[in-house]
Amino acid sequence: MARTNGGFEREAWKANPSMALVQFVNGGYHVITKVALNTGINQLVFCVSRDLLALSILAPIAYVTERRIRPPMTKRVLLSFFFLGLTGTERVNLLKTEGQTKVGDWHLKRSELFAVVYAGVATSALNYGLVSWSNKILGPAYEPDYLPL
Repeated sequence: MARTNGGFEREAWKANPSMALVQFVNGGYHVITKVALNTGINQLVFCVSRDLLALSILAPIAYVTERRIRPPMTKRVLLSFFFLGLTGTERVNLLKTEGQTKVGDWHLKRSELFAVVYAGVATSALNYGLVSWSNKILGPAYEPDYLPL
């Protein structure tokens, strides 16, 4: 079979619809997120919940599939992750009502829960996997071709 930019022609054929699917899922994400934010979910709670759900799906998959090829975790890499994490932290005063609300008020309505699950599973976990796989087959130069969809 003829090779097409790092992958077989058959894989390239699958990568193009995958990138279109990513844009379709992103469109649904924007609509569902808008509805959830309008119903009153806290933006911070939404983002943290979405990312934790995606992490719980992607981390075990990455650990198993990349086990033999990932570089070792050195002190330098670990410190880099630590300092990068500090740049995005928010100070919360648990002695004030505002701080307690930020941490403790995580009661989600049904529509908000659906939005978090959709955002975490479909948008974050599935899309990251599809985009990474498509980039490996097509190359990163083709990804912007699908952004206007």
